[in-house]
Amino acid sequence: ANRIVTPSTTLFPNPTTGRFMINLPKGENSAIMVYNSEGKELFMVKTNRQSGSNIELDLTGEPDGIYVLKIRTGNQVFIKKVTKAK
Repeated sequence: ANRIVTPSTTLFPNPTTGRFMINLPKGENSAIMVYNSEGKELFMVKTNRQSGSNIELDLTGEPDGIYVLKIRTGNQVFIKKVTKAK
């Protein structure tokens, strides 16, 4: 599987057919904002410091394309891209 890695966040599978997992660091509250290719926010997921680890996101109802995830964790912001393709 093709993984995108930053210091603390992993996203897989990418490309995805709809559902994918994002691995977040423990010990921080995080917010994940998901945007479509036009920059429209589709949804936001908040996690608390206990849940950490793997969060499942689902783009099944959305059209194929590139989606941008903005992940705010502690005082850091990561930008990730995920491709949805059948």
